[in-house]
Amino acid sequence: MMYKITTTVSPEMYRDAQEHGIKWCEAMRVGLSRLLAQKGLERWINPRTVQDNLLEIKEKIGDLYIQINQLETTQEKKYGV
Repeated sequence: MMYKITTTVSPEMYRDAQEHGIKWCEAMRVGLSRLLAQKGLERWINPRTVQDNLLEIKEKIGDLYIQINQLETTQEKKYGV
């Protein structure tokens, strides 16, 4: 059984999807499967989702590393530590 679903997108998203040949049914399936995987439903987890999650974590770690360095620099300047 299949369900028919209607959605709304911005003109920019519509234009870009059309220009790049992205099918709406494919976009919906991919997007929904990623969201379900992020919610922890194992049957929707695939290597791409795992890779994307790892990249997000790496970015967050990088941002935290920068914040730590900035705090250390501030402390050194302020207290000479």
